[in-house]
Amino acid sequence: MLSFSDRPPVFLRWRSSTTLILLAVFIGVLVDTAAFSIAAPIIPFRLEQLGYESVGDKVGWIIACFGAGLIAATPIAVYVGSKVSNRQLPLLAGLLSMAGALILFMESDSFVAMLIARLWQGMSGTILWTFGLALVIDSVPEHRVGASLGTVMAGFSAGEAIGPPIGGVLYRHLGFRAPTVFLLILLGFDLVLRLAIVEKKTALKWIEKGVVIPGFSAPNYPAAHDEVLEPKDVSPAATIPEGAAEKGQLAVSQDFASTGSNLWRTTWRLVQDPRASVAIGIAMLYGVVFGLLDTGMVLYVKDQYGLDEQGAGLIFIAVVVPSFIVSPLAGWFTDRYGSKWPATLGVTMFVATYPLLLIEGPLPLFVFFLVLVGVGLSCVVTPTTHDLNVAAAATPGAEPAQVFALFNLAFSLGSFIGPICGGQIMHSMSTRNGFVTVTSIGTALVALAAPLVLVYTGGRLRCGVLRLLVDTAAYSIAAPIIPFRLERLGYRNVGSKVGWIIACFGAGLIVATPIAVYIASKTSNRQIPLLGGAVSMAGSIVLFMECKGFAPMLVARLWQGLSGTILWTFGLALVIDSVPEQHVGKSLGIVMSGLSVGEAIGPPIGGALYRHLGWRAPFVFLLILLVVDIVLRLLIVEKKTALMWIKRGVTIRGFSAPDYPPPNSVSKEEAVVPLAPSSTVTSSEATEVAATVLPKPEADGANLWETMWRLVHNPRAAVALSMAFLYGADFGLLEAGMVLYVKEHYGLDEQGAGLIFLAVVIPSFIIAPLAGWLTDLYGSKWPATVGMVIVTAAYALLIIRGPLALFIFFLVLIGVGLAAVSTPTTHDLNVAATATPGATSAQIFAAFNLAFSLGSFVGPIIGGELMSGLSTRNGFVAIVVIGAGLVALCTPFVLLFTGGRLGAKRPETKEKELAGVEEIPLRAVQEK
Repeated sequence: MLSFSDRPPVFLRWRSSTTLILLAVFIGVLVDTAAFSIAAPIIPFRLEQLGYESVGDKVGWIIACFGAGLIAATPIAVYVGSKVSNRQLPLLAGLLSMAGALILFMESDSFVAMLIARLWQGMSGTILWTFGLALVIDSVPEHRVGASLGTVMAGFSAGEAIGPPIGGVLYRHLGFRAPTVFLLILLGFDLVLRLAIVEKKTALKWIEKGVVIPGFSAPNYPAAHDEVLEPKDVSPAATIPEGAAEKGQLAVSQDFASTGSNLWRTTWRLVQDPRASVAIGIAMLYGVVFGLLDTGMVLYVKDQYGLDEQGAGLIFIAVVVPSFIVSPLAGWFTDRYGSKWPATLGVTMFVATYPLLLIEGPLPLFVFFLVLVGVGLSCVVTPTTHDLNVAAAATPGAEPAQVFALFNLAFSLGSFIGPICGGQIMHSMSTRNGFVTVTSIGTALVALAAPLVLVYTGGRLRCGVLRLLVDTAAYSIAAPIIPFRLERLGYRNVGSKVGWIIACFGAGLIVATPIAVYIASKTSNRQIPLLGGAVSMAGSIVLFMECKGFAPMLVARLWQGLSGTILWTFGLALVIDSVPEQHVGKSLGIVMSGLSVGEAIGPPIGGALYRHLGWRAPFVFLLILLVVDIVLRLLIVEKKTALMWIKRGVTIRGFSAPDYPPPNSVSKEEAVVPLAPSSTVTSSEATEVAATVLPKPEADGANLWETMWRLVHNPRAAVALSMAFLYGADFGLLEAGMVLYVKEHYGLDEQGAGLIFLAVVIPSFIIAPLAGWLTDLYGSKWPATVGMVIVTAAYALLIIRGPLALFIFFLVLIGVGLAAVSTPTTHDLNVAATATPGATSAQIFAAFNLAFSLGSFVGPIIGGELMSGLSTRNGFVAIVVIGAGLVALCTPFVLLFTGGRLGAKRPETKEKELAGVEEIPLRAVQEK
């Protein structure tokens, strides 16, 4: 008969389940963040009720004290984590401590007492955060880490969501103590859950004794239904398998009571990894941004919209409710596709939408912009938290408790700095000017961090999205502001002049294309031309910024086009030189999303900055982007250079290149070619490697015109080039006419006209990579054909005279269709060109750029002349009819030839595809 101690705990399966653990940590994070955020909408009114003055200043200090408590308690959390292997006891202590802090805050009737209570709350919250996230990592199988962190981090969003509105409502109707009583009830529920939990390592001991737990899961533990685990195979602690950190996997921590590593040693090791450094920086940035927002927004909405404490609390829902869906979704996406693109998308969306809060519009519009800000922040937090976990797995001596204490410390520093700065700003300025300053600081900080997220989050960046972003932003940023600028300078016939100014960018692209091809034929280096193009673009932007007449604007735009050709041609060529063939479609889709991002951020940021800060502001923004881009270019090591070092015996983990076998498909001896020891790589070795592994970047036997002549013999390539022309022409027509049309028809100013462009290009953030993925899997014919059909239908619908919302909806459909067409046709051009004799990637994309440039030159001129020669309404109708007609005429050719002739069986391999594509033209060329 078993004694009581030999019996497994009651309801062991349920109590050791991952679901219960995630729920308990979710509630703990929720309580912590709700305790932080619940005070934001009530503190200003409470201080006024108590008779205090300079409320903005004091609000900042009270909110910041929570962050100070987090900072002070982090070393304590690390020390406890190094001495105690149990997660449950520290979490219970943290909950009881949080209850005491809440009671003190509830009974506070002075500023000093509030400061002490908030400091205590922060110290308690450190325990809940640090040990809670560490418990998740100890409990969740490796392949579910991202999704689980996303679920738990939704507790952060939930706390931010329920704290302010419930705090405001309860304070208004039941008094100052009511919000705290609500938090104490949540704490009691969380305390029950913590007492119920049986940790995974404890459950593993019972499995070791022969107890069967159906459906049990843990890191590196096989599911119960897959195999039976014998007692001898069970270890309550597993180690990190070799290579797990590289794959984003983290096993159960082996030694919870490590004494060989402290927080500072772990910190020093982690910050040497750029991936971890960025994750830690994002945690701090998140705290700063939310601290600034918490401090400034309550006072702003109170002054601007007349909201009381209840309304000020409810306004926070807009920021955090989207996170309930977005945060777990970002975790799921991170587990499957990596953390880079969810995080980059989130940062981009935040930078694009945060300045929109400055628009003095109705309250629903302000709330809508807050929703977009919340979506952007949610996309960032989960992937970067996952990145910190991955980086820490490979750091000697780093344990989950220490790693997330470090995360908490970074967030705490931000939560301390942000509210103090926000409070001082709101105190020293008018409410409107203070909120403008707070918003501008937050936007600038995130914008500066965006390139680092793009480059290092999820591993180092493999393809240059930023170069296309800068080029297209330079192209599109002028569209919504040129008409207003010309009117202020006293010009007439604005429509015609707008068309010519926009068209000059395309003219510069046309002129510079032969130059780009000539440079490509003389140098094998991509980096130097790209640096030259970036510097040249900076000069053209400075010239345009100082323009005070129509003629200088034409010259500046021509120069921008010349510079943009270099960025486009060598940028896309660098991608093709760097990406394995099976990933070309997806990679081009990601890179072409840089086109969409540039088109997205250019018009709205240009319009908003022009309205609030003057003519030069949009161009200063572009120059900042260019500086970041130049820094990134200096960091790039091209694939052929990396291959030289591989040939000399250097091992580069995870390295990939065209025709280069990935590490998991060949042995180490096959993947690394040993050479005699040497500190340098000779030119002969460089030539040999470049010739045998990577496509040669130069071909003296073919110039641009010969290459294009060979390509147009192939209908597949001819259609791809035609699509590039059509894309440029349609966008040119639309940009020349739409600003004037929405200005007259809907009464929009330069800021509103810039925002309207978001409808066309924001869908591309999702559709362009998705179209690339579908192209890699199923071919390019059907994504491109569906896109053409959507564009034709939606373009024609723009003629309908309806409300602005309906007009925007049609623009969204156009953006979806254009994004679905651009990536597959670009991929088709690459496929067709690969087998073309003498064609290099730089020449191929110079041809693509030339076709696009011709469209970008012709479209705006025609659009401008139509808007100048006809009434605004009739001119826009004519533009729409021409655009829809061109797309409709090209649709049958896309259906017939894109992705190969209609009805032909899709080749199973890349080699068969290339052989079939160019069979007839190649024979003709060989005979010649």
